[in-house]
Amino acid sequence: MSARSYILLFLLVSASVARAQVDQIQAVVSGPVTGQVTRTLTDHLSVRPGVLLCRIDPVSRNVLLHVDPSFHLNEEALRKLFLIHGLHLRCFIRTPRTNTPFHLLDPRACGEPRPIR
Repeated sequence: MSARSYILLFLLVSASVARAQVDQIQAVVSGPVTGQVTRTLTDHLSVRPGVLLCRIDPVSRNVLLHVDPSFHLNEEALRKLFLIHGLHLRCFIRTPRTNTPFHLLDPRACGEPRPIR
């Protein structure tokens, strides 16, 4: 193959990848978050079809997933998976992935009703 053919092939592959929609899932975890539990959940989720990236941070208590359309777990299924490990998901957000900077969700202001005073 010539260099020109490789460039054309690269452009075609890049264009098809760019067209595939990638969603970003963010949530906050509450419960006994340990390194062992986050590793277990990360390992379990990372091998699921459609998961491109999986991060669970025990310090910030944030969950970040990048998924493609072949990822078929909805919010309820993810909540059940985390509940098996004694964890609860709050502030679940699924949006199309953009190039905007990533922002952590604040666990203190997430998913719990504020008391009326």
